[in-house]
Amino acid sequence: PSFLSDPLFYEHCMSALSENGILTINLLPALNVQLHWLTGLLHKLTGQACTVIGIPGYQNRIVFAANRPLPDLHEFEPLLQFAHQHDVDLNQLILL
Repeated sequence: PSFLSDPLFYEHCMSALSENGILTINLLPALNVQLHWLTGLLHKLTGQACTVIGIPGYQNRIVFAANRPLPDLHEFEPLLQFAHQHDVDLNQLILL
């Protein structure tokens, strides 16, 4: 939809978040320039870096943005270790 390339849409999304709110976008970019445009826009709107996670085996990118600093991805390392030790496929989370 065309509104997904409208900066005003994202301004409204960010202004609607609570103090601890996080905007989460499941993006299927046709080109990397779309991802860079979005993360650049969100950075401009929030003053904060976005967190982008790729889904193994998929082109999807999960983009997290907030009006506050987001945790470093290394904070998720214990989850990854637990999943690996117990043979849990975290990719199944996208099916929920």
